[in-house]
Amino acid sequence: MRFKYSEAIKKYSSKGFNVLPWRLDQFEYEVDFISGEIGLPALKKFLKDDCSTSICQECFEAKNQQFFKGQLSYNKTSTFAFWKKKKEVVECCLCEFGKPKDKNVEENETELEKEMCFRKSLAAIRTRTIKFHPIVNILFHDSFDPPFPRSIFQYIIKTANHQTLSKLYATAKYFYIKQRTLLCFRIQISSIPTETFLEKALFTNAKILLKSPVKKYCCGTTLTFQDSSNQKNLLSKCLPKLCCCSLTHLIIHRQNLSIEEFKILLSNGKMEQIELKEVRIFKENEKMLKIEEIIVMLPTVIDLTINTKSRQMFTPNSARNIAMLNRNEKKFESFRLYHVPDTFHLGWFESFLQIHMQPCGYLRLKLRENVNDQFRLAYKHFLSTIKNHWTPSYQGPQFGYHE
Repeated sequence: MRFKYSEAIKKYSSKGFNVLPWRLDQFEYEVDFISGEIGLPALKKFLKDDCSTSICQECFEAKNQQFFKGQLSYNKTSTFAFWKKKKEVVECCLCEFGKPKDKNVEENETELEKEMCFRKSLAAIRTRTIKFHPIVNILFHDSFDPPFPRSIFQYIIKTANHQTLSKLYATAKYFYIKQRTLLCFRIQISSIPTETFLEKALFTNAKILLKSPVKKYCCGTTLTFQDSSNQKNLLSKCLPKLCCCSLTHLIIHRQNLSIEEFKILLSNGKMEQIELKEVRIFKENEKMLKIEEIIVMLPTVIDLTINTKSRQMFTPNSARNIAMLNRNEKKFESFRLYHVPDTFHLGWFESFLQIHMQPCGYLRLKLRENVNDQFRLAYKHFLSTIKNHWTPSYQGPQFGYHE
């Protein structure tokens, strides 16, 4: 078998074929299976002399480490070291270094480069915010001109109230794109991670609302702000994007507002229900509004909840001041007051109930934890005797859970 292999090497060498890889295989066979003492010197001579100009440094070092443990040195002055600078292409006898690329291989690599370029551009597009301004044309009976002057048409769109806008939105999307005012029946701003629009009710968070391309959100009849973060000014940031022209129900938790911002929320003048939990409203001089000053600003409210731990919102005259209010015969159907201090005058508060509470109205009070024992006893007596002062007694206030 070895003899036939040697004869084949001689035969193809005489015809001009490159038989160096076959000769290398022959020497490696002798080292591995016949005699290392005879095969190693022959292999060393082959690598250093016979193929020194036909083998690249990478292949030489691979064989050097495999058989001679790195003892041989590559001839850096060999002609192979300068092949890269020549125009002709010379091949390494053991690897594909310098071999002209097949056309199919070139085409495949070109296609691969195009695919990688496309993927990179697609990834860049996905991470980029695309801002566009659509161009919309509206036709009026096959004409670009409305039946009346275009300036009047633009004025109608700009000044239309929400009832008119809802009718315009129903006719064409053009009017919404022009105005970008989202009409909602109810808006709830909380800490939910996504935005959901369900049957004209919008559920979102402050971050999404502030980044939205919508110019204005019409709150409809109900606005609920219950963000659980510690940012006390989030509602103030959201107010420029909120329209409160139809607002009748307002729920706010853990926010600080200026008196002007609070007036914006009440601008409709038809507020009926308000819940304020840990809400502080400040005047221009940075003083906090008292509960009586807040109630004065709510002449149409019939369901009120004030839940605050701030002692600055109560004064020794708070009960007297709310009893002396003039509410134009608009009485409370429900009144909830939390964290009542021991300076709160229960006699004046009883007068407030008789003047400003509807018959059988709902009342809920909760005392502060640190009130003194004398006030706590007076409060229990107040609860047990309040209905006896009503005529008839069954029209007295209906107490909820209280302490």
